[in-house]
Amino acid sequence: GQLVIEPDYLENNGTIIFEEGSQFGEFTPKFTNELTFTDSKINNETYASSNTASITVISGGLGVVKKGHFGDQVTIDTGGLTVTQGNASFGSNVTVTGNLDINNFTKLNNTTNATSKSVASTVILGGLGVVKKGHFGEQVTIDSGGLTVTQGNSSFGSNLIITGNTVSYTHL
Repeated sequence: GQLVIEPDYLENNGTIIFEEGSQFGEFTPKFTNELTFTDSKINNETYASSNTASITVISGGLGVVKKGHFGDQVTIDTGGLTVTQGNASFGSNVTVTGNLDINNFTKLNNTTNATSKSVASTVILGGLGVVKKGHFGEQVTIDSGGLTVTQGNSSFGSNLIITGNTVSYTHL
């Protein structure tokens, strides 16, 4: 069924007032102007399975002036997520299944010292490509494979210590 409210029953400012505890049964309200709710709740615990299968479906955009809280998962079907002002904070892990493109300065604040290739503040399971210089505050350890310099010179600001019994030098 439908709930139809004639213009004569609207308050002076065009607001419809539903008294607490009012029962209307099942209906589909249709409004052609602004609808204002104060302290409203929709008590249906049906999960949304898509953007058209939900207890509440809004065909146009949704604007929220103040904070929004979601008790469970949020899914964005198309268009992505844009934060236009402020920060995005996550209280748990973030999983990225596509590329992570960062267009500004990036700082990782975990200060765990590396004790192996799998215990460190940042662990990369694949290779690491760096287009520009790299600076390391402390020691660099290479577990296997050696160090290859394909262009340029190698400079050491301190002693070069070689362990093992073979040193090879080729003059080109």
